[in-house]
Amino acid sequence: MKTQKGFAVLEGLLILVIIAIIGGTGWYAWHNNHNATPVKKTALVTSSKLSSNKSAPQIINPAPFKLPDNWTWYVDTQYGFKAAYPNAWGSPQFSKSDGSKGSSYWLSFHSAPIGVAEGVTANLILDSTDYVFSGCNDSRGCTDVPTSNTAANVRSNLQAMKGKSESNGSMQPVIYNDDSSYITILTNPGEGETDLLDGYQIISLPAINVDAAHLAFELLKVSGDCSQNKVSPESTQPCITQSTLDNVSGVLKSIQSL
Repeated sequence: MKTQKGFAVLEGLLILVIIAIIGGTGWYAWHNNHNATPVKKTALVTSSKLSSNKSAPQIINPAPFKLPDNWTWYVDTQYGFKAAYPNAWGSPQFSKSDGSKGSSYWLSFHSAPIGVAEGVTANLILDSTDYVFSGCNDSRGCTDVPTSNTAANVRSNLQAMKGKSESNGSMQPVIYNDDSSYITILTNPGEGETDLLDGYQIISLPAINVDAAHLAFELLKVSGDCSQNKVSPESTQPCITQSTLDNVSGVLKSIQSL
């Protein structure tokens, strides 16, 4: 009987020891976790926070383009881009030409037969950054001309303007410019003249290696009394007005990758 009682006491002591070990281990783990230095959570940095950090590279994402009334999207799934345009310009015709290097992609608009009546002729030109045009004639032979429609050239001209809507001495008068685009104007007040707008916009179309767009806009007028080298009042038709300028700017701002 004494032997059995001895074993019972021994078993009880072993159980107490095991309980003490388990409890001590649990307390030690809780104590370490409770007193450990908290781990700081790293928040995802948004583009707005990046733009406020001068040491971080800034990526400019174009604002979503809202299609105005009486506008249509041109969508090119083969070359991976789309652009919006006013229906009044007519349906665009797409063409592609290859240079000695690179390629040039055109969307051409004609609202009326050229040279026959008043109307709009507009060419949206997308040159790849490595595009080189080879021109040949009898007197000069063949000359390779690299494209000037690049983001680097647009930035250079914007820098020359220094934020002012005026000519920098090497181009037509500038009537609009912002951080990524500018538009020049060349108009004549007389009848039978062709008034011009040239717009340039930094874009990103990696599928065709294009980083800038050029929109050459021509308005043929057979009548009218327009302002020279500036926007005319809306009541003066046919002339380049603020709505004309808005259309040209809108087409340039709408260009985007698919």
